[in-house]
Amino acid sequence: MPKLFPASLSPEVSRPLLAEAERIARVAPWEFMSDLELLGMRDEATGRLHVASILGTLGTMFAVVIYRNDAGLRWIHDMATNRRVPDPDAGLEDMDCLKIEWCRKKELQKSDLNTLAAAGFKPKGQGPVWPRFESTRPGWYPWGVTDVEARLMTELLRKVARFVCLREKSRPLHKEPLEALVPIIPAGEESTLRAEDIEWLPFVPPPAPLPEPVALSACEQESLLKLPIRHDSIVEIVAPLTPTLAFVDEKEGRPCLARATIIVDRATHYVLCAKIAHGAAPLRDATGPALTEAFRNAKSRPERIHVDNARLAATLRPTCEAIRVPLCQAPLEAAPSAWAEFEEHFSHQRPR
Repeated sequence: MPKLFPASLSPEVSRPLLAEAERIARVAPWEFMSDLELLGMRDEATGRLHVASILGTLGTMFAVVIYRNDAGLRWIHDMATNRRVPDPDAGLEDMDCLKIEWCRKKELQKSDLNTLAAAGFKPKGQGPVWPRFESTRPGWYPWGVTDVEARLMTELLRKVARFVCLREKSRPLHKEPLEALVPIIPAGEESTLRAEDIEWLPFVPPPAPLPEPVALSACEQESLLKLPIRHDSIVEIVAPLTPTLAFVDEKEGRPCLARATIIVDRATHYVLCAKIAHGAAPLRDATGPALTEAFRNAKSRPERIHVDNARLAATLRPTCEAIRVPLCQAPLEAAPSAWAEFEEHFSHQRPR
């Protein structure tokens, strides 16, 4: 992937954002707050819910992460509910958030330094005191925030600052289970928030919708149905997102993740098809063409198809039924190693 940096923020946009970041950094909420003391805030323009988490109790990362949209809210709710380290693959599929992280100056990119310099900003102290702003969306490589995102972050961080100012002076306000209710922080001056001003909202993100299924044309379906079935063949399919194969979306001017669909014959470990698609595209757009190409390459249909996750199963099941090949969600034997070799090969091909 060619060297590419996010656009810097103008002083008009960055100065208010940096001011709110400084207010939070001065209070250092990670010294007295758990990352599971989730904070709810509504976008004043749309009423949309955002949920923030304060990171830093372990002393390794100091950040405020603001989860947005249904996927982001489901992700943080699942993490808080299950009290577990998130699955990295689930993060690639579902992570939708804005983040400010306080890091060391050497960790900043050129665009970060330009934003801070244009705003005339220089933090006090040494170590992880330099703010860096980041936007993550499903299927995309983490990137700098846009002007619109920066303005929204300014509004939301102002509410975070109100809560942590109150929380610093009081006992914990959350009750167990921590993920059950989130405080909705109203707008206002930083030092005026009172506990009775806070509305506590049940935190129940909407369930994840089923992915759109692969839809073959009548011609494609007829073509596949004409292929004979090999009764000794079981095919395994994986279609993960991977940062290793990130590439630049020229229209958006930012890197996206790649989704690599690998289709493997279990008995021979022979790769019938390997296709790379845009990570933000629907799963069906990546897997449908790969499925068709794999069976045409094999000149046959397998006895069964195996996948290892519900999302992929829901995407492929209607097509598998249409071409009369049973689909099973079960542990895989050949595809994971084929995928690892594929990823390693491409990692060595990337320019250093």
